[in-house]
Amino acid sequence: MAAPSIRSKLSGLKIHRISLSAAPFYASLLVILALAIFIGIFWAINEYQAYQESIENIKTTYNQQYQDRVKEELDKVIDFIEYTREQANIETEEQIRNRVQSAYSIASHLYSMYKDEMEVDEIRSMAVEVLRPVRWFGERGYYFAGQTDTGVIDLFADEPFFEGQTSLTTPFASDRVVADMIEIVREKGAGIYRYNLVKPAYPDLVFSKICFVKYFEPFDWFLGAGIYDNDMATMNQSAALDSIGQISFGQGGEVFVFKADGTIISHNDTQLLGRSIRTIVDSNDFKVGAQLYETGSSGNKEGFVVYRDFNSREPQYQKLCFVKAYEDWGWVIGASISMNEMEELIVGASELSLIHISEPTRRA
Repeated sequence: MAAPSIRSKLSGLKIHRISLSAAPFYASLLVILALAIFIGIFWAINEYQAYQESIENIKTTYNQQYQDRVKEELDKVIDFIEYTREQANIETEEQIRNRVQSAYSIASHLYSMYKDEMEVDEIRSMAVEVLRPVRWFGERGYYFAGQTDTGVIDLFADEPFFEGQTSLTTPFASDRVVADMIEIVREKGAGIYRYNLVKPAYPDLVFSKICFVKYFEPFDWFLGAGIYDNDMATMNQSAALDSIGQISFGQGGEVFVFKADGTIISHNDTQLLGRSIRTIVDSNDFKVGAQLYETGSSGNKEGFVVYRDFNSREPQYQKLCFVKAYEDWGWVIGASISMNEMEELIVGASELSLIHISEPTRRA
């Protein structure tokens, strides 16, 4: 039997051709599919950009809020220090006035008792020894007295070296000090006076002092009481540190203080007291202490520093700190706050974005 011919074999095959009438349908289908893919890509890009903008908006808004808050808290601390210093000055002036009045009463009483039995010089010497040991302001306040006619200093309880000397030989930082006191009591009877003093034991240092002087006629005295500004500063600083150590605000908000040499003198973590701020690093080995020191010690001597939150186990959580120099006392004061709330919002926005992106996929 003869093999079938090639023609007969081909005639048995059915060849499917796209009819001209169906071509537009398939072309439209391809266009729709391409458009769908393009729209999907465009939507995904748009969603990602919206997510990025949302994250940036969160960061910008919260960063500004955090910066405003820590700066506000630090400004409150400085305002508090300034207010307490002003009040301390007022109270100090009032106290030394009262102290001088007490000394005046003692001298007057001694004079009244012995004026008929003893010479004025003897009663004056007695008054000197009665007043000499009297102290106040934590042993920092003391009395002094001198004769207005001769300028001879009869009593200087803090530095007996000056006793018996006059305004011309007393090594004050200003030769006018005794003369000025004499002028005050002669013209006004009493008054507040500030001056600088060089002590024999510290020839290279100048000590500022505030005093109140009053004239006591029976002894021809300018009778005074005073306290050194550095002693006042020490007391004010101690009181300020006690208050600063109790400050807390916001989420993890705290205030700390270190001196110009870097020594930490106030911190919520008492283990850091006495350490140098420059030795402090966070868990990422970022030298945050050195950055805080540099920010508070150079340039404008103020600024913001961001570092990892020591009290959080989450690596993304950070703290924002604002430091500013308080040069009157040689301090740098810092206020810091946790940025956890912002990070939690960012995490929440990320999760919400993933849900939005996955929903079209599930619907498809």
